[in-house]
Amino acid sequence: MSCGFEKKIHLIFFFVLILNSQLATRNSHADFGLTGAQFLSRDTGTRAMALGGAYTGIWGSVESFGYNPAGLGTLTKTTVHAMYAGGYIGDHFGFLGIATPWWHPLYFGLGLADYDGGRIDLNLSSGLQETRRAKQDLAAYAAAAWQPLASLSLGATLKPFQSTLAEEYKASGIAIDAGGLWRATGNESPYGDISLGLSLMNAGSSAAYIDEADPLPTRATAGAAWKFTRVLKNAWSDTFTDQEELLDILLTTDVSRITSEDTRFSAGVEIGQRNSFNAEMDSFVRFGIKTQGPLQTYHFGIGLSQILWGVDYGLTTQSLGTFHQISISFFI
Repeated sequence: MSCGFEKKIHLIFFFVLILNSQLATRNSHADFGLTGAQFLSRDTGTRAMALGGAYTGIWGSVESFGYNPAGLGTLTKTTVHAMYAGGYIGDHFGFLGIATPWWHPLYFGLGLADYDGGRIDLNLSSGLQETRRAKQDLAAYAAAAWQPLASLSLGATLKPFQSTLAEEYKASGIAIDAGGLWRATGNESPYGDISLGLSLMNAGSSAAYIDEADPLPTRATAGAAWKFTRVLKNAWSDTFTDQEELLDILLTTDVSRITSEDTRFSAGVEIGQRNSFNAEMDSFVRFGIKTQGPLQTYHFGIGLSQILWGVDYGLTTQSLGTFHQISISFFI
C-alpha cells in the first residue's frame, strides 16, 4: 500500500471521527454544508449574531469584519472588539479585532479568529491510542475601507487561514472579502435611516488537506437596514442640563447564498434606549431569526454601552439546545 493511499485512509478515518463527534454543530449553524474552512462563516460579533446574522446593511460597526468590510469605513471611533462563543461539544470560537478611522476617508482594521473543535479519542488498529484536538482553525484579518462620499463606503479584507485536522493534516489558503454600503437616507430624514449593503465573503481557492480540495464557503449577500429614532423624554441630569432620552428601533434583513448550499434568509430587530437610567448609558434588546433550507435558528441578545465601552450577550436556540456568545468592545 502506497504512503499516499495510507494517508488518504487515515484522513477519511479522522473525518468520520470528527463528523461523528461534532454532529451537534450541523444543526446549530445554518452555514453547515459541502465546503471547507467553515469557521470563516462563523459570527464574529455578538450583536450581529443576536440579529440572526443580518448585518450586511448595518452602518458603523466593528463587527462588520465578518459580514461586510465596508461597514468598517463608517466608524467614528477606534474600536477594539473581543468575542467568545462556546459550543455544545467542548468546542469554542473566538475573535479579536481593532478598526480605526484615524486616516479618514481611509479606514483600517486587523483581526484574528480562532476555532478549537474540542478533543477526540483515537483507538486505531495500528495500536495508536491517544487524545487529540479534533480541529484547530486560525485566520488573520487585514481590512481596509474607503468612504469617498458621506453616504458610501467600500471595503475589502485579506484573510490568510490555516486549518489542522486531528493535529496531523493541514490545509491553508487565502480568502478575500469585499463589499459596499450605501446610506440611502440620513438621520435627519423623517423616514428614518435606511442603508443598503452588498458583500462577497470568503472568495478564494479551495483548501486541501492532502490533494482533495474543498471549496471555501464563499457567500454572496444583499442586505438592508432601517433605523428610526424618536425622543422619549428629557431626563434631568445632576449637572442641571437637559439630556434627551431616545428610543432607537433597528430592522435589518439579509439574503445570501453560500457555495453548494441553500439560500439563507435572516432578519433581526433591535430596540435601544439611549441615555438610559438618567445617565450616558445605552441599553439594547435584540431578536433574530435565520432560515436555510429545512434548518431554522432563533436568536436573542442584550447589550449595554457607554462612551468608552460596550458589552453584549447573545444566544442561539434550536432543537439541540442553546448556544451562547459574549463580546466586549472599547472605544478610543
